[in-house]
Amino acid sequence: MNLIFYGFLVMLLGIDVSGISLAPLFQIGGYALVMQGMQAIDKENTYFKRALPLVYALMALNGVTFLLDVVNIEEFSFFIGIATGIVGLIAVYNVLKGIQVYKDELQTPNLTTKMYKRWRLSVILFVVGVIAVITAMISLFTTVSYTVLIELFTQLMANPTNEAIGFEIGQLVAPIIGLFYGLIMVFMISIVTAMVFYIMFLVSLYNVQKEFALRTPAISAPTDFPNPQ
Repeated sequence: MNLIFYGFLVMLLGIDVSGISLAPLFQIGGYALVMQGMQAIDKENTYFKRALPLVYALMALNGVTFLLDVVNIEEFSFFIGIATGIVGLIAVYNVLKGIQVYKDELQTPNLTTKMYKRWRLSVILFVVGVIAVITAMISLFTTVSYTVLIELFTQLMANPTNEAIGFEIGQLVAPIIGLFYGLIMVFMISIVTAMVFYIMFLVSLYNVQKEFALRTPAISAPTDFPNPQ
């Protein structure tokens, strides 16, 4: 169980080296730990058996993401990101449901329920945040010319101190400025709250693996040597 916890922890890591993100490699390492953890607990667990091929798929998708980043190909990144997100949700759902099978072996059985609810809330809040920012972008680009807005933003990025460009952008988005900023605020609050619940989920998972280690007898590796007794 501790391997599963450390797997989720490793997946939070990510650094850039020479402009190349190493986050996919941390994801692969994290899922490898989760996979080993599931197999160490029980290879016959129904939920773990469902999660295993999904974990392999996630490792492959993250490997492709890393390679595309190395060769600087961005055309497929969006679709791979969507696929990774969907497969990841299904995989984690099955891993957590598999952990809940052992709740009666814990001193505090409701820990697994708390763990699952916190993860579910973090997912719901993240989805709300994504929907909010997509809605904000759609409302913006349906009100203002996409080409003009992109050109102005490009000019502003090249010359951030140019107040005239900033004022012009403000004039363009004025009709929907309230809605736009409101949705952006919803996005920011949702993402921050989602991260808080995800950290709380990790704390619950840590407590679950700690109690599981105490309640489950250690299994020694088989050996051909005779018992000295």
